[in-house]
Amino acid sequence: MNCTGEDICFTGSYHYRWNSTIDKKGRVHFNFTANDHSLRGVGQTSGGIYRRVGADAYSFFGDGEPPYVETYVSALNLVGDGPLKNLAWFYTWKITVNANGELKVKIENLRIECH
Repeated sequence: MNCTGEDICFTGSYHYRWNSTIDKKGRVHFNFTANDHSLRGVGQTSGGIYRRVGADAYSFFGDGEPPYVETYVSALNLVGDGPLKNLAWFYTWKITVNANGELKVKIENLRIECH
């Protein structure tokens, strides 16, 4: 779904933060976050200015051997100046590998809104 009706070319930078710990059982707890930092887009048809506002987060718990769980969360907001339309896109998905090595991927949340 594209609420803007045009391609948008983005420039700017992200701020990344990650941390990890190892528990007493040797399992890794890893977290990663990426925040927009001065990310700006130009509409390729309108020349209008868009800002991307939001963050992405990823977490992993395990030692690489089953069972383990991975989670990814994203909140994307394209905010258009003046009369330009805005887009809001939120999703969460989880990957679980059980003790038998069976993989399960679940989209826990998906919401797209045009304003």
